[in-house]
Amino acid sequence: MLALLQGRTHCVLTGICVRVNDQCLTECEKTEVTFALMSEEEIRDYLDTRDYVDKAGSYGIQSKAAPYIRNISGDYYNVVGFPVRRFYEMIGKMLG
Repeated sequence: MLALLQGRTHCVLTGICVRVNDQCLTECEKTEVTFALMSEEEIRDYLDTRDYVDKAGSYGIQSKAAPYIRNISGDYYNVVGFPVRRFYEMIGKMLG
């Protein structure tokens, strides 16, 4: 997976649904992540850390994969796990 991601940009998409009584609001958060080129040795070294275990996409942007991230466009928290700001805004729309 890392060999496919390195040197490229990929999208992280998270769908959110907020339901209040009979009203339902659904949205999608999109974040683009660009990996730097990685040598085979760097990929092996990263795999040796086992940081990829239990991570969607085989990497943890918030930990040992951080040095390999060249750019991020969008919500960092979407990549880490959940787009809190988008969720907060959606709650505001539903209740406000």
